[in-house]
Amino acid sequence: INALGYKVLEPFAQIESTSATMDDEVLSLTTSSANATGKVTTEGFVVFEGASVNEKTSVKSLSGSMQKMRQMIFDSGKVKDLITTEDILFSSSSAAADFILGYSVSGPQMWKAKDGRTLKEIENSETD
Repeated sequence: INALGYKVLEPFAQIESTSATMDDEVLSLTTSSANATGKVTTEGFVVFEGASVNEKTSVKSLSGSMQKMRQMIFDSGKVKDLITTEDILFSSSSAAADFILGYSVSGPQMWKAKDGRTLKEIENSETD
């Protein structure tokens, strides 16, 4: 199955790593209604277990496909009492942020490193 691109038996994120690249940067997203940590991986963006998810969604702001995905993740048991019970892989930082917050936002602007830099600033500094 891994040969088909489905990372079934591999962990999403390897915390212990020797290089200090963006892939190793643990990022956080904190608002009054949600709190999460995650990181960029080669497969997308992983939200770590223990993230608190906003209960409410904005039907006007959130795309129909994200509303369905959010409901599917809730129904699968990966979220219990608004807390993620396992690491969840998303296609992008924006998809991860949309899931956590329940409304559409820019992931690169919302996810921040411990030093306060946004994911966008980190990405820009690595391309310079």
